[in-house]
Order: sequence, then structure tokens, then C-alpha cells
Amino acid sequence: MTQEWHYRLCSVHLVDAHHCTDPSKYISCTLISLSTMLHLEMPHVNFLSKCDLIEQYGKLKFSLQFYTEVVDMRDLVPFLGDEKDPFTEKHKALSESIAEVVEDFRLVSFSPLSVVEKESMKNALSLIDKAIGYVRMPQERNAVLNMISRDSGLDTEAVEYFQSKYTNFSNAERDEKDISANK
Repeated sequence: MTQEWHYRLCSVHLVDAHHCTDPSKYISCTLISLSTMLHLEMPHVNFLSKCDLIEQYGKLKFSLQFYTEVVDMRDLVPFLGDEKDPFTEKHKALSESIAEVVEDFRLVSFSPLSVVEKESMKNALSLIDKAIGYVRMPQERNAVLNMISRDSGLDTEAVEYFQSKYTNFSNAERDEKDISANK
């Protein structure tokens, strides 16, 4: 049907941003995203939805950029649950292994999304168009080719905007945690 009617399909995966406040849920969400990407075998875009509500569920352990880029997920392992909880201790190695698998594939990344932000919705549409290779007009062809040539589909300006507007995480905290993680 898609070839007959010349449809272009894209899988869009929405993950509630509040999962970033709980490391175990975030690791699970990244695994689900990776699994979906591998099983559907079609263009795929991941979004952290409801970014405007992100800190209503708790403070982030790292900057929003950490959660959108999905790198160094092993840094979340020390924040998994209560250390005295036998369940946490028993499954800490499993969570670390899952984080390692997701990192090794290097396929998962997220873009922030909020329906109350018009620019955020435009960015989402642009990312989906880019994923399926859709160009609206011939003049836009160069712009799309420039977007495709980027290393990642992440819009760092959008991440920084959501970081400053909706989180209390400062650049100083991010730099401090980055330094301590590298030790």
C-alpha cells in the first residue's frame, strides 16, 4: 500500500519527560525506544513529551541535554532506588547492562516536545519530515540536506531553551556533575 500510494511512514515515539526524574524508568524508556526502532525497521523519531512539566515530578539528576543525547547512561546507576532495598541491589547489575546495550547501539536520542510551545511543535514536524525525506518546495532542498548532514537529529537550541525555561538545573551544576563523572 505504501508503494502503491507513495506514502512515507515514520514511527513517532512519545516518552513522558517525567520519566527522566526516575533513573530506572528512564533506562526502561530508552530500552523500549531502541526495541521499537529495531523491530519496526522504519524511520523513527523519539520525543520527550510534556517537557514544560518535567520538574513537577522531581528534580533532574543531570541536565536535560544528558537525557536527550542518551550517552553515559551508566552515570544513572548510582541513583537507582534505595541502596538498602534488596530489590535495587539485585537488579542494579541488570539496569547497568541494559544501559550499556542502549549506549552501544547509539541509535536512541530524544528531542524535547511541549504542545504549549509553538516552536516545539514546528521542530517536531521538521524532524519527522527530515526522517522521511520530505521536502515541501525545491527551495527547501538545500536546507533539508544541511539538516540531514548534521551529526544528530537533536536541536541543541531547543534543548537549551527547555532547560532554561522549565528546569532549575543550572549550567554550573551541569559542569560540576560533568567534572565529577569524569573522575
